[in-house]
Amino acid sequence: MQMKKNWNFMIDQGGTFTDVIALNPHQEIVSLKVLSNNRELNESSVFVGINKLMKDNQELANYPINSIKIGTTIATNALLERKGEKVLLCVTKGFKDNFVIGDQKRKDLFARHFTRKSNLYKDVIEIDERISKDGRILKKINKEKTRNTLKKFVKKGIKSISVVLINSFKFPVHEKTIKSIAKEVGFEFISCSYLITPTINYTTRGYTTLVDAYLNPLIKSYVKKITKKIKANEIAFMQSNGFLCEKNDFNGKNAIYSGPAGGVNAGIKIAKDNKIKKIIGFDMGGTSSDIWHYHNNIEKKLETKVSDITIKTPTLKIDSIAAGGGSIIKYENQRLVVGPESAGSYPGPACYRNNGPLTLTDCNLILGKISPINFPKYFGKNKDGNILKSHSEKKFKIILKKIKKEFPEYKNIHEIADAFIKVAVENMVSSIKKISIQKGHDIREHNLLIFGSASGQYCCQVADKLSINNILFHPLSSLLSAYGAGISDHGSIQQTSIEKNLNALNLKRSIEIVKKKITKKNI
Repeated sequence: MQMKKNWNFMIDQGGTFTDVIALNPHQEIVSLKVLSNNRELNESSVFVGINKLMKDNQELANYPINSIKIGTTIATNALLERKGEKVLLCVTKGFKDNFVIGDQKRKDLFARHFTRKSNLYKDVIEIDERISKDGRILKKINKEKTRNTLKKFVKKGIKSISVVLINSFKFPVHEKTIKSIAKEVGFEFISCSYLITPTINYTTRGYTTLVDAYLNPLIKSYVKKITKKIKANEIAFMQSNGFLCEKNDFNGKNAIYSGPAGGVNAGIKIAKDNKIKKIIGFDMGGTSSDIWHYHNNIEKKLETKVSDITIKTPTLKIDSIAAGGGSIIKYENQRLVVGPESAGSYPGPACYRNNGPLTLTDCNLILGKISPINFPKYFGKNKDGNILKSHSEKKFKIILKKIKKEFPEYKNIHEIADAFIKVAVENMVSSIKKISIQKGHDIREHNLLIFGSASGQYCCQVADKLSINNILFHPLSSLLSAYGAGISDHGSIQQTSIEKNLNALNLKRSIEIVKKKITKKNI
């Protein structure tokens, strides 16, 4: 029986580049990188990448697409930049300020001035209701009053609502009532905490539900555009937990680490194929670096913090640092500073010819560690030219003048570029130590698995600093997160809180309760 010929795509849409790998109808691997944000093309980089690969293989362009598996940073970027949907937050009366106060933890405890990040919600309303911890209705919800209140916000143009009531993780009757009313009055996106994360702890449950409501419209719009424009037998999306899901199950709360999760799965497969048991994963792209640890088991965590928001959903244990090829370098307060800001794909580094700022990419170009000929050709007036070293040199000469006034020992731009690279390396090494040495692992016995388009420029310096002897460099290293999306399994992880004494009988009953909740999760 002859196999049906078709295309299979694996994609990682990052902050700077979108990586596309395809298994073409002849079962050959072809790949390319496209800019994630191309102002000249008002089209998703996913479409651009797929179309370009098929056009480059014109004789195979008429074959159908079997599968597309996608990892994306769209949710992470929207949360970091506060570019999600306007959300109405519904809380139990008396808890209006709960998600402003939060857990009161601050990054810099001794900072004299503390500036809060903007709230995820546009408006908040208090619902005069209350259910006790054992399920007794202490204050019944007024349906008519709630209906009239919600109608006002629909008229204001708010489409998304987040419902978080006290004790609803266990007794959700009032959340179900509000959900029904919200649907009736015209809310398009409804996130209820009893469905999103039915777990104890009102604050983290609330933040997670808020994130879901904040990002869902963006995610659903993204999914709709892709599924509507591309015909394929299967279109699946990577989740933060390391599993693929269908379009209906891809939502705000499980999309945060969609991109990096594919890289972890690919890295672990490579480790197993090479009979390697201990790995430090080092994924350095254009915008940030993702690092993780593996020692026979995949490490996961039950909650994560992104942009000061705690999200209570199972994710792969990935730490991100603001050090990518596009990390902006600057000289301020007599210090060489790298990041956390990134130049992104537009305007991009100075060498991208869009009058962008100096970045780590420019440093490596000046030092000869990047070959312009081998770099993707998406630059210049016609968007088909090389990066230009002269643009980087021009801006480096300006920064050199400033530095020489206070540090005359720096003689040329090469010394300055090298100094910025050393700062970046120290930042990366410090973060790797945090997830490994500080947790008791002797990483001298580990392999450093490098992937992402920028990791090869730094891996030897990072390995030397950590006394790691072996570096694992896969042929698809610069595209490994896309490859990981392609080899990942479908699945989901559910969570719930059960307040029982731990014994065999209660454990058995609890498992049955969880099974029933999974079955009914969409009711």
